[in-house]
Amino acid sequence: MPPVPARHFTITGAPGAGKTRVLDVLAERGHTVVPEAPRAIIRDRRARGLSPRPAPRDFARETLEAALRGYRDARGSGPFLHDRGVLDAVGMAVGAGLLTPPEGRALLADHPMTGPVILFPPWAGIYRTDAERDQSFTEAGIGYGRLLRFLRAWEIEWVEVPRIAVAARADFVEGIVGRPVGPSQIGPSLIGPTPIGPTPIGPTQDA
Repeated sequence: MPPVPARHFTITGAPGAGKTRVLDVLAERGHTVVPEAPRAIIRDRRARGLSPRPAPRDFARETLEAALRGYRDARGSGPFLHDRGVLDAVGMAVGAGLLTPPEGRALLADHPMTGPVILFPPWAGIYRTDAERDQSFTEAGIGYGRLLRFLRAWEIEWVEVPRIAVAARADFVEGIVGRPVGPSQIGPSLIGPTPIGPTPIGPTQDA
């Protein structure tokens, strides 16, 4: 019997929209979550007494390297829930001029995701800053609008998670990704040496 193809899902959205809390709940339910690269990079730099973010192009490069490493380190059939993951990293790298759009598309084709991108929209009622999230809510909304424009331009399918209770949001995501079906694992750390659907579904206006 041929091996079961690994299932990789991208979970992304606006900063401070509740994504991490829902992923924590899904991890408690047995799902394998691949951590967000940018926050790991910021946390590592702070621990070393550096500024939170390197120069934009360097930040994009480090984020892309970490996201690709997280994808490669995923072992088993999944589902693997990528917190931002390769998709966000490619968008960041293209925006920084690190990759051309054709190079970005090729990377996405080489690291395929399953189903629609799962988006967490801005939610003013729960938005908070922290040591690794220093944007204002307005800036978070602008970033979300930029993400939507990227998905539309690249004809990437997405679905938005409703603004409801944490457990209900986890149920919603689980309805898309399914339950864990076997043991899976990822590598120990994102810090170290250095067929997406064609039809967008979601809001018609940028946040």
